[in-house]
Amino acid sequence: PYLDRDKIELFPNAVRADECNIERDLSRKIFDKYGIDKEKLVFVYGGNFGKPQGLDFLAEAIAQCRDIQEVHFVMVGKGGEKEKFFRALRGLGNVTALDALPKDEYEQLCAQCDVGMVVLDKRFTIPNYPSRILSYLGNAMPVFACTDKSCDVKDLLEQAQCGKWCYSGSLGDFKACVRWFVENRAALRTMGENGKKYLAQHFDVKKNIEKLETFIQGK
Repeated sequence: PYLDRDKIELFPNAVRADECNIERDLSRKIFDKYGIDKEKLVFVYGGNFGKPQGLDFLAEAIAQCRDIQEVHFVMVGKGGEKEKFFRALRGLGNVTALDALPKDEYEQLCAQCDVGMVVLDKRFTIPNYPSRILSYLGNAMPVFACTDKSCDVKDLLEQAQCGKWCYSGSLGDFKACVRWFVENRAALRTMGENGKKYLAQHFDVKKNIEKLETFIQGK
C-alpha cells in the first residue's frame, strides 16, 4: 500500500492468443490409443508431479470420485513425486496415468479432453495463478482449479465465467465440483469460449506490448 500506483504496471504471463488453439477432433481418436472412454467427461492434468501439487490429496480425491460413472481423469507428466502418485492411483478404474508425452501429442490429447485441471497444495499462502491455465483457455477448455485459498485463479475463473474452483483441502468440495461439471455438461462449450475470449483480452502478448508502450510514453 505504500507504493505509488502510478509507478506500477502488471505484465502477466502471456501467449500469442491466435496461435494456441488446437482444433478439437470430435471423434476423439487419440483416446483409443490410451484406452480412454470417449463417452466420459474427461478431466486432464498435464505437467509437473511434485510437492507443490499436493498429490496425496489429489489421489484421494480421484478415488473418492469412483462412484461418479460419467467422469474419467487423465494425469500426464513427470516429476519427483510421479512414481509415488502413480502407485496411489493403481487399481482405480476412473483414471489414466501417463508419463510425459512429446509436446505435439500431449497438445492433441489435451485438446480432446473436456476440462483442464489446475492443482496446488493447500498450504500455499502467496497469491498466484499457474501459467498452465493459459493453454486451457487458449484451447477453449473449461477449467477446474483445486488450490489453496490465496491463489488468484479463483477470481479469474469467476470473472471469466469459464470454470469452477474449490479448496484443495476439502475432498467433499472436490467431488461436488466434479458433479457440478457433470450436471452442467451442456454449458461446457460456452464456458470454454468465455475463457478463450478472456485470454485474448487479458493474456495476449499484444496486450503486454500495448501496456509497455503506454507505460514508457507516460514516463
